[in-house]
Amino acid sequence: MRQEDESYREQMLYSDLHPEGKDRPLLVQFCGNDPAALAKACQAAAAHGGMDGFDLNLGCPQQVAADGRFGAFLLDAEHWPLVEALVRAMSTATDLPVACKIRLLPELEHTLSFAKMLERAGCRLLAVHGRLRGDPAQRQRRKGPADLGAIAAVKAAATIPVLSNGNVREQSDLLRNLGTTAADGLMVGEALLADPTLFAPPRAAASQTARVEGFAAEYLELAAAHPPTQGFRVVQQHVHHFLGRHGRGTTLRYRRAPHREPKQLRDEIAASSSTEELLGIVRRALRTET
Repeated sequence: MRQEDESYREQMLYSDLHPEGKDRPLLVQFCGNDPAALAKACQAAAAHGGMDGFDLNLGCPQQVAADGRFGAFLLDAEHWPLVEALVRAMSTATDLPVACKIRLLPELEHTLSFAKMLERAGCRLLAVHGRLRGDPAQRQRRKGPADLGAIAAVKAAATIPVLSNGNVREQSDLLRNLGTTAADGLMVGEALLADPTLFAPPRAAASQTARVEGFAAEYLELAAAHPPTQGFRVVQQHVHHFLGRHGRGTTLRYRRAPHREPKQLRDEIAASSSTEELLGIVRRALRTET
C-alpha cells in the first residue's frame, strides 16, 4: 500500500512542515474506515513530530468518498459503531488530541446524537459544516445557505469546543456567524481561497482590483520561493480562486473578471508554466477593458 511507503508519507505528511514550526498549532487530517490503520497513521505522524493533533474527515461529500466509504459516507446510522471505533482508536493511539469534521444529518436529533457519540469516543474538537451530504453526482451540492441554527444546536448540546463551517463569504460574515451559532471558532475554506486577506484587520479603502492583484502577487512570490510539493497545478488552482472561478462547462464564470471569456481565461491559466506568467494573466484579467 502507498500508505506503507516511507517516501509517500514524507511527501504527503512531512514535506510541507515548516522547519521552524511557524505553521503550528497544526492538525493533520486523515480519512479512512480501518481503526487499526488510522491508529497506526497517528502513531507514525506523532513519532515524526511537528504536529499537535489529528482530525478525522467525516464531512467529505465527493464521489471518491462514496466509492471509498469514508468522509460523509460514514454518517449513516449503520456506520456509527465503526465511526466510534475509528475515533476511539485514534484518540488512544497517542497523547495528541483528536478532532472531527462532520456534516449535518437529515434529522437534527440524529446530528446531535452523532456529535455526542463522537465526544464519548474521544473527540476533543468538533467542526460542523451546516449542510447535508447530498448526492455526490450532483454538481450543486453546496447550493443554498448553511443551517447555522443547526450548528448552534450542536454547540448547545456539546461540552467540547465546536467550530462553525459555512456562510462566510466576506469579513462581515465572521462575527455574524459567531453571533448566530455561539461557536468557539470558525472553519473557513473556499472564502479564504478566494480572499486570503479575509481575517486581516480592515485596511484603508482600496479597489477590488488593487486588493486582488496585491495578494495574488504576494502569493505567487511565495510560490516561486517555495514550490508546492504537489506541483505547479496547485498554484494554478489558487489563481482560479483568486479570480473568482465558479461553475463549469456552460456555467463557467470568473466573478472578478466578468469581461473575459471564461473558457479562454481557464485555458490561459492551464497553459501557464511560471509564476511570472500567472501574475501577468491575473493583471490582464482584472482590467476592465477587453
